[in-house]
Amino acid sequence: MRNVVIVDGVRTGFGKMGGSLRQFPMTHLAAFAIDGLLEKSQILERGGKVDSVMCGSASVCAHPNVPARYVAMAAGLP
Repeated sequence: MRNVVIVDGVRTGFGKMGGSLRQFPMTHLAAFAIDGLLEKSQILERGGKVDSVMCGSASVCAHPNVPARYVAMAAGLP
């Protein structure tokens, strides 16, 4: 059996539809959040690894079938 560990979680900031965050696609906003989480937890510097990424979106996404894959790639994860 594998040990599964959830280190932490993050979310993007709140914004209005068409507001100041409108220039960023959902995948890039989520990638910013993951970058912040990796910096905060320092999991990669400690020799850890990220096996999976889970994400969700309350609005339309350009990659509706597998948004977490595109978010992980945008964040520079393998």
